[in-house]
Amino acid sequence: MARKRRLHYKGALYHVICRGNNREVVFKEDQDKFEYLNLIKKYKERHDFKLYAYCIMDNHVHMLIEVKDVPLSRIMQGIQQSYTQRYNIRHNRVGHVFEQRYKGILCDKEGYLLQLIRYIHYNPVKAGLEQGIHYKWSSHSHYLDYRSSRALIDSEEILKILNENKQDAVQIYLDIFNIKEELELKGYEKEYAKEIESNDLEKKRISLDRLIDIFEKKTGKDISELGKSKRRKEQKFKNTFILLAKEYGDCKNIEIAKAMRISQSSVSRTLAKMKGIEENTRELTEDLEIAISQA
Repeated sequence: MARKRRLHYKGALYHVICRGNNREVVFKEDQDKFEYLNLIKKYKERHDFKLYAYCIMDNHVHMLIEVKDVPLSRIMQGIQQSYTQRYNIRHNRVGHVFEQRYKGILCDKEGYLLQLIRYIHYNPVKAGLEQGIHYKWSSHSHYLDYRSSRALIDSEEILKILNENKQDAVQIYLDIFNIKEELELKGYEKEYAKEIESNDLEKKRISLDRLIDIFEKKTGKDISELGKSKRRKEQKFKNTFILLAKEYGDCKNIEIAKAMRISQSSVSRTLAKMKGIEENTRELTEDLEIAISQA
């Protein structure tokens, strides 16, 4: 089955979790963590997203990202692939560094923004690290050093939510992290764990007929004619529709085959080759996903 895609819209807030392959350590030394931070900064400048929090542990990373025009998939593809290449060269190894599918959980900014920042910054505390909340490789310090300008973290926007006076805002931020509130934090973690497990916020279901209508209007392609076409340049349109139909229409292979007037085995073969197809159809798919999210 085609894996779950993420709907993109300007202002979408994601809690991003990247884990080492097989939960292995992927940040073996400070230089690795520093390298990853530099890549976040590089792609933040390139793709103009907002970063509200991060925490780089030895075997996983948490980030709180608000996207603008560039989808999360393109942002994460750049960061993850660049780090993998550099990590493999530095440590004389080959193969995957991260689990192939990072988690990008669409979150309610109004309801969860401050709790998510707290959740991310509390990771070293939960892990029992000596530095605790003052862990070197999290963005907690960016919120305390309110006098300096930090291009990486968009802390000023968060502090303004707390108080117009920056010094008072920092104090409120510190109050949020009062250790006496640990019980409340644990309650939130339990609730949030369910959200991570279900991951239902990322998906939108539409009917196959509605999907065909969106696809044909957006691409100018007739689904039934497209299915019969043998032209190579039409292949990415065929592949994209099959993936989207499986993902958002939640259709059976036979239903997709009938709509496109192709064999059921052809649909099955396309889905079996999903990984390579996704790379070739990424830009087209992202444009269509925006249309689906607005349907």
